[in-house]
Amino acid sequence: MERQHEIFTLDAERLTWLSYCVPTLIAPELAPAGGSIVELFLPVPREVPLESWDHAKKERVTESAIRALRRMHDIDIAATRVRSPKDFVQDLQLYQGALYGLPPSAGPWEQFAHTSPIRDLFLAGQCTYPGYGVATSAMSGIFAAQQLLDGAAS
Repeated sequence: MERQHEIFTLDAERLTWLSYCVPTLIAPELAPAGGSIVELFLPVPREVPLESWDHAKKERVTESAIRALRRMHDIDIAATRVRSPKDFVQDLQLYQGALYGLPPSAGPWEQFAHTSPIRDLFLAGQCTYPGYGVATSAMSGIFAAQQLLDGAAS
């Protein structure tokens, strides 16, 4: 956890760390028997303009992610679906490609804190550190609960 911020600061084309989940561990019926779905969330440097997300860039980033994943797991890929921030803007009309409420380039320091200026209001979820996805939103809830317990203890 103390190094999680590195996920957000790396170049998406030279990945070392990955943030991913495997929803078929909980719902195996989502994939054919013996198969899995892997959902990757890749870092998007803020200085990369939306216009640069062409087909070639998506291919490079995808290959980098697959290489990183293969360093950890023996995988046989049957199909891929790749969507970039530009796709989120064009296809889903999401502000600046913000799939989860904040732009993909938002760093942890731009996400909401677990405590707010409103007394006894604690925040958790996809826009609260550590951010995007179900697993990290659950962690966000744990962090917010810890803030609540720390506040109740004092």
